Amino acid sequence: MRSFSIPRWERIRRLVVPAALPQIAAGMRTSPSLAVIIMVVAEYFSSTNGVGYVLLRPIKRDEATAPPEQEAAPIGEHLDG
Repeated sequence: MRSFSIPRWERIRRLVVPAALPQIAAGMRTSPSLAVIIMVVAEYFSSTNGVGYVLLRPIKRDEATAPPEQEAAPIGEHLDG
């Protein structure tokens, strides 16, 4: 980029950031859903309270209820927009 003789920060501001914005926006859209999924899975295995524990409690007690996927699906749909 020396052939254009622009300063480093100007190059970043005018070229690099605009080129990276689509990937940044896509990451910001998918990260909340992935964060909730990871949180629930982590609570499945290591918690005595929380969303994952509450969803698995009926399964551990052999109670007939809706599958955890049906209970957690509205959270994912809400976060996905």
